[in-house]
Amino acid sequence: MSIVIENLSFTYMKKTPYEKKALKNLSLEIRDGEFLGIIGSTGSGKSTLIQHINGLLPCQEGKIVVSGIDLSCKKPDYKAVRKKVGVVFQYPEYQLFDETVEKDVGFGPKNMGLKEDEIKERVRESLQLVGLNVDEIGQKSPFDLSGGQKRRVAIAGVIAMRPEILVLDEPTAGLDPQGKKEILDLVKNLQKTCSPTVIMISHNMDEISDMADRIALMHKGELLACLTPDELFSRKDLVDVAGLELPVAVSVIQKLRDRGVDLGQTVCRKSELADLIARRVKKC
Repeated sequence: MSIVIENLSFTYMKKTPYEKKALKNLSLEIRDGEFLGIIGSTGSGKSTLIQHINGLLPCQEGKIVVSGIDLSCKKPDYKAVRKKVGVVFQYPEYQLFDETVEKDVGFGPKNMGLKEDEIKERVRESLQLVGLNVDEIGQKSPFDLSGGQKRRVAIAGVIAMRPEILVLDEPTAGLDPQGKKEILDLVKNLQKTCSPTVIMISHNMDEISDMADRIALMHKGELLACLTPDELFSRKDLVDVAGLELPVAVSVIQKLRDRGVDLGQTVCRKSELADLIARRVKKC
């Protein structure tokens, strides 16, 4: 089922000198099976929004319903929604805490009250999904792993809960190009295999335009637009207001157009740009 958000507003430290309005009458529907990207400059409200989706922040004003669970009612069923929504925060490897990889990944399923055999099966399956082998690393300390392995173990701990909705906050932050590619490939695979609805925050316009079905553009707590990548990045006025850069492909197309070379359309993905240029060269 979808996520429906209506007129959601949230204020930090209400009625104090430090009061800050983080969300302002935000309305958005996230469709079942959709990959939604969320972009916006620092302080635009992105992280505040995703923390509402699994009840980490209470609903102050407005309404939010996640897979039929009303989080704006008087007594929200937070336990039920957290079984459906898994959140991977920025630098998730810093959230590792247990003495072995197996125990760390199995922490969530254990808290769900599952039997030992089921926990072990989920640990094995989740590590396999992120490209790791429980027989090789299960008894190792998570702190003895490489940086990339730590991040995968942290993601496996979320996946072990088998969430229908996977939320990721800057999952490639701090990684080198190869590490970024591996994590993005992993996210694509997780959407296919276990978590059909994915919501991802990113500051990388190329990453988000390549992955997302739609992109929600946020600015100062407001939702400016929610459009397909091609629709959004053809609206340079919106991107400029939010203070963001354009994807490389869009920037190249605009520069070519300024020099009198019109490729006929705007695309966001580098592969699509290469196809447009190849077709143009054939005509020449």
